[in-house]
Amino acid sequence: MSNRKFRKVGVGGTFEIIHSGHIKLISTALSLGDEVIFGITSDDFASKYKNYKVKPLRVRTLNLKSIIHQIDSEAKYSIEILNNPYGSAIKVSETSFMKYSTKYILNNLLILI
Repeated sequence: MSNRKFRKVGVGGTFEIIHSGHIKLISTALSLGDEVIFGITSDDFASKYKNYKVKPLRVRTLNLKSIIHQIDSEAKYSIEILNNPYGSAIKVSETSFMKYSTKYILNNLLILI
């Protein structure tokens, strides 16, 4: 039996430049969920709302994996590509979802089941 609060937690973002806010968010998600689903914006989706060119998805994904491993090398997680703000969170009823926005921190959302 896990001592974590939720079976699944979802975190989404562009993860352009991993900063202290990202690290806190990732750490919190890993501590709360037995499994964490990280959503990372596709290049196309990110280009629609960023006013600058973001690093390629491949680079951002490798950086995210590296940070996850540094925080918890035994973490159970998956990474999904986001082509919209919600990803699979609207389809997966057992997911406790945290939506992350560096630009609009007040829009962060935690949906608990």
